[in-house]
Amino acid sequence: MRKSSWQMFKDWGKRNSSDYYGIFLGWKPALIIQSPEYAKMILVKDHHHFLDRYLYSSYDSDPLGSLNVFSVKSPLWKNIRQELTPMFTSNRLKVLTELMNVNAKHLVNKIQRDYIDKREPVNLKELFSMYASDTVGYTVFGIHVSALNDPSSPLWYITKHMVKWTFSRGFEFTMIFFLPFIARTLRLTLFSQPATEYVQKLFWGTVKERQSNGKTSDKDLVNHLLRLKEDLKLPAEAGSRMYCFLTFSAG
Repeated sequence: MRKSSWQMFKDWGKRNSSDYYGIFLGWKPALIIQSPEYAKMILVKDHHHFLDRYLYSSYDSDPLGSLNVFSVKSPLWKNIRQELTPMFTSNRLKVLTELMNVNAKHLVNKIQRDYIDKREPVNLKELFSMYASDTVGYTVFGIHVSALNDPSSPLWYITKHMVKWTFSRGFEFTMIFFLPFIARTLRLTLFSQPATEYVQKLFWGTVKERQSNGKTSDKDLVNHLLRLKEDLKLPAEAGSRMYCFLTFSAG
């Protein structure tokens, strides 16, 4: 737990300069792809041969985690992929970038105000987690909350809990990502119950507010996610939980 999994893969990659190499995840063999060309073939050209994710996924014990785009299984994953792809066209990403730039200005102001002017050290992980939290709130929900200006923001409170790295969280993520059979036995979860409930409440609160005043917006992802739910014919509970994960995976 002293070294992140991403750092471990980076170190392994330095020792293995080939396009791919093999490792064991527990007792199950796995292939690590290092070639951009091979990765593109797997993820784009031949993606229909690589439908399922290796990650732990159980709707019963982890309903939010099981519906995220990193672990959802086929055939739902195939349908989600087809529906999500049009949401991220170049024009759509340009609009999202404009929203992100608004929060980027707040980020620059905070760095100047709290760290440069006061000559204080900066916690980069916390700082950029705040930026990610604000950006998710703006681009997904269409609500302009600012943890960068107000650390007491409820959304930041939940996000801070999710990104806080402890030994137990490190163990959970390691099991979920690399040893899913152990995660299944221990019924581990990606997100806590309070975080799940809060984000669900926030999302559906935004939906109800827009329905009551008749306003819609194509700048954020709320309307797109609602259409996604209808196109996939997801039950309300499953749909809302998938929205929750999309919210934080965007960050």
